[in-house]
Amino acid sequence: MKPLTARLVSYKRFTDMVPMTIDQELLRGLDWDRGIRAALVDGLEVTGSDCIERSRQFLQEPPDVQSRREDFLKRLERLRLAKRELQSLF
Repeated sequence: MKPLTARLVSYKRFTDMVPMTIDQELLRGLDWDRGIRAALVDGLEVTGSDCIERSRQFLQEPPDVQSRREDFLKRLERLRLAKRELQSLF
Protein backbone atom coordinates (compact mmCIF):
# COMPACT_ATOMS: atom_id res chain seq x y z
CA MET A 1 0.00 0.00 0.00
CA LYS A 2 2.87 2.41 0.63
CA PRO A 3 4.10 2.56 -2.99
CA LEU A 4 0.60 3.55 -4.18
CA THR A 5 0.34 6.22 -1.51
CA ALA A 6 3.78 7.55 -2.43
CA ARG A 7 2.77 7.75 -6.10
CA LEU A 8 -0.42 9.63 -5.23
CA VAL A 9 1.49 12.10 -3.09
CA SER A 10 4.09 12.68 -5.80
CA TYR A 11 1.33 13.12 -8.38
CA LYS A 12 -0.30 15.78 -6.21
CA ARG A 13 3.02 17.52 -5.70
CA PHE A 14 3.62 17.57 -9.46
CA THR A 15 0.19 19.01 -10.20
CA ASP A 16 0.69 21.64 -7.52
CA MET A 17 4.00 22.65 -9.05
CA VAL A 18 2.65 23.39 -12.54
CA PRO A 19 0.68 26.56 -11.66
CA MET A 20 3.41 27.66 -9.25
CA THR A 21 6.05 27.32 -11.97
CA ILE A 22 3.93 29.24 -14.48
CA ASP A 23 3.43 32.00 -11.95
CA GLN A 24 7.11 32.19 -11.09
CA GLU A 25 8.58 31.95 -14.59
CA LEU A 26 6.07 33.85 -16.68
CA LEU A 27 4.57 36.42 -14.38
CA ARG A 28 7.04 37.20 -11.65
CA GLY A 29 10.08 36.42 -13.75
CA LEU A 30 9.51 39.39 -16.02
CA ASP A 31 11.65 42.37 -15.19
CA TRP A 32 9.26 45.30 -15.50
CA ASP A 33 11.85 48.00 -16.13
CA ARG A 34 13.92 46.17 -18.72
CA GLY A 35 11.60 43.63 -20.28
CA ILE A 36 7.88 44.10 -20.40
CA ARG A 37 7.93 47.89 -19.98
CA ALA A 38 10.26 48.31 -22.94
CA ALA A 39 8.08 46.04 -25.06
CA LEU A 40 4.92 47.92 -24.16
CA VAL A 41 6.22 51.46 -24.31
CA ASP A 42 8.98 51.33 -26.91
CA GLY A 43 7.85 48.38 -29.00
CA LEU A 44 4.22 49.43 -29.32
CA GLU A 45 5.12 53.11 -29.32
CA VAL A 46 2.20 54.06 -27.06
CA THR A 47 3.84 57.29 -25.99
CA GLY A 48 4.54 60.42 -27.97
CA SER A 49 2.63 63.02 -29.90
CA ASP A 50 0.39 60.63 -31.87
CA CYS A 51 -0.15 58.04 -29.12
CA ILE A 52 -3.94 58.49 -29.10
CA GLU A 53 -4.27 57.80 -32.82
CA ARG A 54 -1.89 54.84 -32.61
CA SER A 55 -3.89 53.41 -29.70
CA ARG A 56 -7.09 53.78 -31.73
CA GLN A 57 -5.48 51.85 -34.56
CA PHE A 58 -4.56 49.02 -32.19
CA LEU A 59 -8.17 48.79 -31.03
CA GLN A 60 -9.73 49.08 -34.48
CA GLU A 61 -11.10 45.92 -36.01
CA PRO A 62 -9.47 44.94 -39.32
CA PRO A 63 -11.76 45.56 -42.34
CA ASP A 64 -11.78 41.91 -43.44
CA VAL A 65 -12.85 40.78 -39.97
CA GLN A 66 -15.54 43.44 -39.90
CA SER A 67 -16.97 42.37 -43.26
CA ARG A 68 -16.91 38.68 -42.26
CA ARG A 69 -18.75 39.54 -39.04
CA GLU A 70 -21.38 41.48 -40.99
CA ASP A 71 -21.81 38.52 -43.36
CA PHE A 72 -22.25 36.14 -40.43
CA LEU A 73 -24.82 38.45 -38.86
CA LYS A 74 -26.79 38.52 -42.13
CA ARG A 75 -26.67 34.72 -42.31
CA LEU A 76 -27.79 34.49 -38.71
CA GLU A 77 -30.76 36.73 -39.38
CA ARG A 78 -31.75 34.62 -42.43
CA LEU A 79 -31.51 31.45 -40.32
CA ARG A 80 -33.65 32.99 -37.60
CA LEU A 81 -36.24 33.99 -40.19
CA ALA A 82 -36.23 30.48 -41.67
CA LYS A 83 -36.60 28.99 -38.19
CA ARG A 84 -39.61 31.19 -37.45
CA GLU A 85 -41.21 30.19 -40.75
CA LEU A 86 -40.62 26.50 -40.06
CA GLN A 87 -42.01 26.80 -36.55
CA SER A 88 -45.13 28.50 -37.87
CA LEU A 89 -45.82 25.43 -40.04
CA PHE A 90 -45.91 23.09 -37.05
